[in-house]
Amino acid sequence: MKAEIKSISPITLHYDWSEIAIIEDWNHYQWFTLDIGISGDDGSDIFYALVATPAAEYLAKKENPDSHCFIVESFSKQSVIETLTSYVSGLSGTSWDDFTEQLKKVMKWEYEGMR
Repeated sequence: MKAEIKSISPITLHYDWSEIAIIEDWNHYQWFTLDIGISGDDGSDIFYALVATPAAEYLAKKENPDSHCFIVESFSKQSVIETLTSYVSGLSGTSWDDFTEQLKKVMKWEYEGMR
């Protein structure tokens, strides 16, 4: 079984990539919403991932101390998508629960605390 990202959106007012106010692409961090599910299935769960450049990593972790931070060299749409897709596609499991347990180690899950 493999997991795949069905969609990735920045957490902004309208969840639109054009709304990310990047002043310096080398010094930025942002939260993203990811719909992740089993490859070939329509269903997905929502996860939240924190992404930062190396220059912004300290501030991102300081403001989000309980969160893992994915690092991108430059804050571009392509770089963010490639980094998150690479991580998720590298996971393997025999059930959806296997994937959620792995993903919860580095992302926040929409159902966290409900199970």
